[in-house]
Amino acid sequence: MVIYEARNGNVTFDHKMHAEALACNLCHTEMPAQMTITLDQASAHELCIGCHRDQGAGPTACNACHIR
Repeated sequence: MVIYEARNGNVTFDHKMHAEALACNLCHTEMPAQMTITLDQASAHELCIGCHRDQGAGPTACNACHIR
């Protein structure tokens, strides 16, 4: 699990579940793939929510990811 700290509640990211379901290069876009992804609010929302919408799976509501 990866914890992303956010002012409106931290986001817990289950890397194992995502890695089993998706191709690595969907998130790890640098070649060779970077091991750590640093996300600010805008890039996290674009990557995470955008992917959830594109895949038709995963949460898109704020309180579904941001837990206080």
